[in-house]
Amino acid sequence: MAEREVKFKHAGPSLAFVEKEIIDKYNMSPPREWQLPDLEHAYDGLDEIGQGPEYFSHIRKGEYLLDLGGPKTAYTGFYYTDICESPDDLDDGKVVLYGPDIHEILPESTIPFGLHWKVYGKDLSHLHAEYIGRQVMTACMTTEGWMITGAAFEPWIRLSKKAGPRYKGFYQFAQIMRAYSRTTSPLLEKVEMIITVGAPVVGGVIEGAPQGVPKEAITEISERLKKRQEVYDAWSKEMQDADVDTFYGCTLCKMIAPNHACVVAPSNVPFCGFASWAGMKTTYEVEPGGYIFPCHRGELIDEDMSWYKGVDEEIWERSNHKYHHFFLNSTILYPATNCGCFEAASFYIPEVDGIGIVNRRYTGETPLGIPFSTLAGFMSGGEQNHGFKGLSVRNMMMRDILRGDGGWNRVVWMPKDLKLEIADAIPEEAYDKI
Repeated sequence: MAEREVKFKHAGPSLAFVEKEIIDKYNMSPPREWQLPDLEHAYDGLDEIGQGPEYFSHIRKGEYLLDLGGPKTAYTGFYYTDICESPDDLDDGKVVLYGPDIHEILPESTIPFGLHWKVYGKDLSHLHAEYIGRQVMTACMTTEGWMITGAAFEPWIRLSKKAGPRYKGFYQFAQIMRAYSRTTSPLLEKVEMIITVGAPVVGGVIEGAPQGVPKEAITEISERLKKRQEVYDAWSKEMQDADVDTFYGCTLCKMIAPNHACVVAPSNVPFCGFASWAGMKTTYEVEPGGYIFPCHRGELIDEDMSWYKGVDEEIWERSNHKYHHFFLNSTILYPATNCGCFEAASFYIPEVDGIGIVNRRYTGETPLGIPFSTLAGFMSGGEQNHGFKGLSVRNMMMRDILRGDGGWNRVVWMPKDLKLEIADAIPEEAYDKI
C-alpha cells in the first residue's frame, strides 16, 4: 500500500508575541532578557552543571528547591514548541523571563510555570515541532538537578536543592536546552525561549523581586497555545490507520519504565500528548537511530480493538519479552503499558460494566474509591494493567477512542471540567449519559 503523502507546512500564524500580549494586560514589570553565546560557545559557563543520562532522576518531597507546575498548581503551565514562519519572528539565543528568577524565589515554593520554545529553520515544518519538543525534554531530563514529567499542557518540573544553587538563573536552564537542541538538530537555525514564572501558590519570593505572573494569565497563554495545536490536530484527524502500512513507536521513557514502549497509529495519539503518527514519522526520518522506531502493523486481527499481528511482535521484543499483545483501542483487555506521563486514565467500573475517565487535575475520588494519584501509582512503571489505560486529551479527541470497549457509549463517568474540555468529541447521544 502506498502511504498517503504528508503535506503540511504551517498550522497558522506564529505565536511569537502571545506572552507579551496577555501579560501586558496585568501591568507587570517588563521582562528581563539575556543573549546566549553563539553556537561555537554554546556550552560556555556550564562547567559546574553535569549533563548526561546518568543525571536522570526523580526529585522527591524535601529534595526540591523549586516545584514548577504539578498538582499543587492544578497543573497550571505549559511547554510548547512553536515553529516560526519567518526568521524575523525571533532572535537566536535570546531568553526572555517574565517573573522572578531562581535565586529570587523562596526554597520549596510551588509555582505555575511555562516554557515557550520558538524555533526557525528554512526546512522546518510544523511536523518537526514534536521532534524538537522531545529534544528539549531530553536535554532537561538528562541535566543535573532537573526532573520533568507530565504532558505539554499539564507539566511538572522540579529543581533540586543539591544542584539549584549552582544555577545563576533560568537563563542557564534555557542555555542547556538550546545548546543540546542546536548541536543535535542541524535543521534548527534560530532558537529563542520565553520563560513564564507564575506567582507562588506555596511559598513566595524575596523582598524586592519581580512579582510572579498571575495564574490566570498563564492559563490564558496555555489556552491560546492549545488553539494552535487544535489546528494541527484537525488536519491529522483526517488520516486513518488504513492509510498507512507502518505505525511508529517510542522508547524515550524506557529510562523510567524499562518494559514500556508506545505504539502510535494515525488514530492513536500517545497518552503523553506529545506525539502523533505524522510527527513520529518526521522524527524517525530526521533521526533514524534515535528513540523512535518503525512498527509494521502486519495482519489486522480485530479492527475494533486495533489489534495487529505486527504490533504484537514488535511489542514482544520491545517489552523485554514480557507482553504478548497490545490492543490499541481498549481499556479492558490488553491495553498499552504506561510509563507515568499520561494526562488522564480510563478505568473499568465492574459494578456498572462501564468505563470511567479521570484527568490529573481532578483531586477527588473516582468511582473506584481512589484519587488519580493512587490510580497513577499502580498504572505507571511500564506495566500492562487490564482495565486501566493511559490517555491524553488529544487521544480523547480521536474518532476511534476506546472503540474496542464500545467507545463513548461505554463511558459512564468523568470530571465535569474534562467533559466540558472535550465536549466537541463526545457524540450528542452519549453526552448526557456521562
